[in-house]
Amino acid sequence: MMKIEIKVPELGDGIDQVEVAAVDVVEGASVGADDTLVTLETDKAAMDIPAEVAGTVVQILV
Repeated sequence: MMKIEIKVPELGDGIDQVEVAAVDVVEGASVGADDTLVTLETDKAAMDIPAEVAGTVVQILV
């Protein structure tokens, strides 16, 4: 089984903090490519982080 680690992407100049607004999956869940895994918020915007590939959520570390 190949593991893929999901990291917070670069959000732009002047943004150095981000809050995890929602974790949209649970451990053991099957996800499809482009399914939303987490929702991040800054003081300016919210953004969904999608799965890169289909698979199973093995572990959630927040």
